[in-house]
Amino acid sequence: MATLISWMERAGAFFLFVIMAVITITTVTRYLFNWPIPDGDAISRMLLAIVVFWGFASACLHGAHIQMDLLTERLPIRWRRFAYKLSLCLVTASVGTATWAAVARVLDLRASGEVTYDVGLPLWPIYAVAVLGLVAATAVLLAMLAGILREPIAHEDAS
Repeated sequence: MATLISWMERAGAFFLFVIMAVITITTVTRYLFNWPIPDGDAISRMLLAIVVFWGFASACLHGAHIQMDLLTERLPIRWRRFAYKLSLCLVTASVGTATWAAVARVLDLRASGEVTYDVGLPLWPIYAVAVLGLVAATAVLLAMLAGILREPIAHEDAS
């Protein structure tokens, strides 16, 4: 499991590096040679979706996503655990639904043959890699829900 988690986090970092490289090369070639990379902006935008979804999977794993704990921090530990499990159920359901919709969109893109404007790159493979990040996030959340991974409750006290 540790290898899978490490690979998941490195995938997001790799695509962030690719975005940086595409934007840098496009900027340099635009100003030095008056020739930007065709579809450079579109490619970097699509890669950004990959970075966001794979980063979300990592954030779910570490419990580092946005949390509203103003009320739950004041609860006794038993109620705090209940609130954590309830929120985990709700997040898992919503991310699972988003994953299902995103998979349907990738299948639609594949069937329609939609491509980028300048170069004609097919959109569905890039979207599919992004959706794999959502699948990973859903898998992480389901594993946490099943108790396979540790629960990231921050400030456990004796109350």
